[in-house]
Amino acid sequence: MRFYDALQKAAADSGMSFTNVSEKIGKNRNYVANNVNRGSDPATSNAAAMVEACGWSLCVMPSGSVPDDAIVIDPPMDDENAERRALERRRDKLRRDLAKTEELLG
Repeated sequence: MRFYDALQKAAADSGMSFTNVSEKIGKNRNYVANNVNRGSDPATSNAAAMVEACGWSLCVMPSGSVPDDAIVIDPPMDDENAERRALERRRDKLRRDLAKTEELLG
């Protein structure tokens, strides 16, 4: 399971939305949704904060010790297109930043 799928399950089990999670960790209301749309994975500290907001914990343990009720986040698949998608996301962000700068300059 990918992180945001796991977070969605944790949030739903806690009666929360992504908006609730964003606000509970002190971010703008669209923080989680924006990250989902970008396809980005959060830093560990942000991931821990998000699941904690749902009443869950981010844990690391031996694979054989994972309890049945745990949500397991799978490692990224060996994806030949992953680097390309990351570069495309970076390019898109740079384009948005450039457009904002050009707007400011007039």
